[in-house]
Amino acid sequence: MTISILASSFVVLMCSSAIAGTIYSAPTLHALILDGALSTGDADKLKAAFEASPEKPTALFINSPGGDFYTAMAAGNWVRSMGLDTYAGLLCESACAYLWLGGVVQMAGGAPDVHPPAPAEPRYHVRARPDHEWTQVRRKPAGHRA
Repeated sequence: MTISILASSFVVLMCSSAIAGTIYSAPTLHALILDGALSTGDADKLKAAFEASPEKPTALFINSPGGDFYTAMAAGNWVRSMGLDTYAGLLCESACAYLWLGGVVQMAGGAPDVHPPAPAEPRYHVRARPDHEWTQVRRKPAGHRA
């Protein structure tokens, strides 16, 4: 029974479009659902949805293209502190992966895309040969432009 409920939840998450972030409780699944991009304040919205749930959730289902890295880290730490498991649908990219990794048990319907956050201004640059193979990575000198 539980497996079929989880499977149907994955279908719902995989079929939804993840443009604007929405957070809500799914009491029959004992879970919270985050669908869409992570933005500032979403960690607090997750906490509020958890507190407002009639039965305390044991899992977080995620379907997200990413978003705010700091929000993902804060939410991931909170998810771990609450002992929640995380389930990623087919879409869990960028910052979403850091939230997903916060789960006590992580399960995924696809392959979460984990990469370091992009700084506001790149500190490193890569030079490529004409055949497009990566050849050199070095630190930009102070004051370097372009």
